[in-house]
Amino acid sequence: MLDAAAHACMKAPLRPPLPGVRLALAYLYSVSNDRTEFFNSDRGVFDAFWRSITNDEPAFSVDRANTGRSNDAFASFAGICRRVDVTQTIDFTEALARARHTAGPSSPSRAPTITPEVDAGT
Repeated sequence: MLDAAAHACMKAPLRPPLPGVRLALAYLYSVSNDRTEFFNSDRGVFDAFWRSITNDEPAFSVDRANTGRSNDAFASFAGICRRVDVTQTIDFTEALARARHTAGPSSPSRAPTITPEVDAGT
């Protein structure tokens, strides 16, 4: 879900509510490795991921905004992987790519495909 969101935000910012992304972030935060005490835990990388995929701040070009947003999203995704002890190997990355490409259109038996809302005026 997070990988799909990071790839989808390459075209335009994603629009909340995005319940699947929120659920994935909340669950991964709850099982992250340095969350020992509720009040002393750091959820910064999870918040950074959310801010990056929904970031619609203007830039000097649409391409620059999309590049910056996706770079931030992938950097945060890497941080989340580290926090949950997932090593980003080539096999892991290839498995994510296969999952993205085989998901196809949404159906009851498949996870929904995330698509950004694109303003027709841009």
